[in-house]
Amino acid sequence: MKLINYIKKHHNGNTIDFASIHNVTELRAKRWLERNCLVIDAGVYCKVSKLRRVFDSPVYCKVSKLNKIKANNIND
Repeated sequence: MKLINYIKKHHNGNTIDFASIHNVTELRAKRWLERNCLVIDAGVYCKVSKLRRVFDSPVYCKVSKLNKIKANNIND
């Protein structure tokens, strides 16, 4: 699920609420949104652009684990 969709679904689109609950700064959450990060199995993953040249498909790196408070039903 795209991070923006996760924030819309679980935090009513409120980036500040998302950042606060998951112990990250608002700036970091906004950077993840700018990078079009994904939420997979209670983790935030961002695309690694430099590895694209090595592999044929995009490569994602886990950058954070979400708190279990809001991580339930994460793949809904």
